[in-house]
Formats: sequence, structure tokens, C-alpha cells
Amino acid sequence: MSSSFVVHYGHHVGTTGSHFAEAAERQGVGRAWPAGHRKHVVIDDRSPYRYLWIESGVTSLPTDAHRTTSLTSGYLIDAHLHLDLTLLQAMLFDVVFVAQKDLLPAVAAVHPQAHWLPLAAPAWLTTIERGDRFDVGFVGNAWPSTNRAALMGAVERRLKTNDWRRQQTPEQMGVIYANSRLVVNPAVAMDLNMRFFEGLACDAAVVMPDVGNGAAEIAVRDRDFYVVDFSDIDAVVDRLDELATGSMPVPQGRAIVAAGHTYDHRIEQILEVLGSAAQLAPIRTMSTPERGQLLLRLAHVYRDRTLLANAVRTAPSPGVLSPSLLVTTASRIGRQATKELVKRHAPSLARNLRRMHPNPAS
Repeated sequence: MSSSFVVHYGHHVGTTGSHFAEAAERQGVGRAWPAGHRKHVVIDDRSPYRYLWIESGVTSLPTDAHRTTSLTSGYLIDAHLHLDLTLLQAMLFDVVFVAQKDLLPAVAAVHPQAHWLPLAAPAWLTTIERGDRFDVGFVGNAWPSTNRAALMGAVERRLKTNDWRRQQTPEQMGVIYANSRLVVNPAVAMDLNMRFFEGLACDAAVVMPDVGNGAAEIAVRDRDFYVVDFSDIDAVVDRLDELATGSMPVPQGRAIVAAGHTYDHRIEQILEVLGSAAQLAPIRTMSTPERGQLLLRLAHVYRDRTLLANAVRTAPSPGVLSPSLLVTTASRIGRQATKELVKRHAPSLARNLRRMHPNPAS
């Protein structure tokens, strides 16, 4: 790597890592290191650099974090979905950043250098011209595992909305939000998510559940965002109708994001922390058996053959690793490999399987 700062992330369109990498490259402080699904990376130790791993739905991890002389950091975004996995991930890095503030204490209990770093919005969203085409805007997944389709169906019967059933590019999303008075944010996992910042950046007022996680430290409640109980669809629609057709304070979200909550700001904040950080990744001081067991636990959760092979190679003797965990991990990996084979060779069947067993919504 030629840069002193790299951003490693599992690549797919619109992933958080791509926003971080774009900001680092545009500012001239780092470069992107995208990786494909299950394409784990080796941190090149010949020319040490500052390394940032961004959690993604695409599985790609560093496989030699304990050996490198580079300063490593990880951005743990989805602790609200899998805290147990987050605590395993944290072991790999010298510094960890946690997106959900309410879960920072749990991570700090196992890691000496843990920091809150909320998500953000692309800077260009703050430059889109405002309009008034929609009362309510929503862009996101409406999987059957959530009540989002029922919610938005009820909303559009009373208010003017965008075509929320269609997939949108990030650019199209920005235009929709900049033309909406309200952005509805049904955060099903009670996380302070990207939509919160994207709505603010477009100067729309965001309507969402009471997710906590530092939202009130970033924007002003009942001006920039409004809290509603999303378990009651009728109450949500009534509140949206009241806000959209009534008199609201002028939101200041765009100015708030432009002043401190773009991905450019997050890169600056990360580099500032790394400038005074030490190499304190727990994996660096683990014994060989402990390291093997950590890799085995990660292989179990990720259902990943490469991580399992690394765990077995790391263990000084076969008896060190938990036999029961080895067996169940191998079984899980076999089932996962079958699913991925179906996805590659019969994508329509894979889509049908996902409809029957959808993943948790983001």
C-alpha cells in the first residue's frame, strides 16, 4: 500500500465503507481497500500504515492483526444487531470505534481504546436544492419481516409520498429527501442509522422511534427530528399528518451536518484519535490457544471456511480448540456453502428463499 492510511471494507454499492473510503481519497489522506465477500486480507507489514476496517454485510476481515506493526482500528457499526459478535471483532484491533453510543460501555469493558463515532452523511447531500414535492419521503427496505410496507401504505393514503417501493440510487435518495418535508425513519433495530443523518443533511425533519444512542446530542428534538412510537401505525400516520399539514419549526439539520457530521469529519476524527493511540489490540497479547479459540468463534458466527482453517492452523495441538464448537462450526459452514452455491447458480431460487426467510432490516 502506498498510502499511510487505508480503509478496508467489504464492498457493495452504498456500503458505509465506500463513503469513508471516498472521503479519505478525496481529502488525500488515504486510500480505499475494498474486498469481496469472504476475501480476507493480510495487512502488509513491510510498510506499516494506519489501518481502518469498516464493518459491512460483506464478510472480509484482517487475518494477521496480531502480527502486524501497523496501527489497526475497527469501526463496529452493528453492535445493536449482534453485541456478542461485536465483542469478538473488537479483539482484533488496537482502537475500536462504536456507532451506537448506548453500547459503547459494553465494548469499553473489554477494550482499552473504545470511542463513540456515530454514522454520518455524504457532504454532497447538503448541497441539493430544497423542494416541496412530497409531504413524506422514505427510501429503504420494506421486507416482510417488518411493518414498513403496512406503515408506508397507510401513510400514502393520507399524504403525498415518493414511490417508496422502488429501489433508489444514493443520488435519487438525496433528491427525494431534499424534496420532502418529513423523512420517515422506522429504525426497526433502534439504532441511530444512516437515514437519520441523510434526512438531516437534506434539511428534512426526521420522524423516528426513540432510538437514543446520542441523537439528542447531535440534533434538536421537535425541530430537526421527532420521536413517535412506531409500534402503533395509526399513531405514526396521525403524527405525520399533523406535522406535514401544520406549522413546524424550521429544521436546521443541513447546517448541523455540514458543521460536523459528514464522512469527511469522521475521517478527520479517526485520524486524530489514531495520532495518539497505542497498539493495544487484545489479540496481540493472547496466548496461541486463546488466539485459535477466538478465530474459531469468529468462524462459527461468520460461517467462514477460511477463518476455521486459520483457527486450526493457529492451535498448537488439536485438543486446544473446543471439539463441540469445531463440529457445529463445520456443520454451519457446510450449510452456508450450500446456500451460496444456490445463490451463484440459481439466483431466482435464492431470491425466493430470502422472501421466505428475510434478513433483519437495516
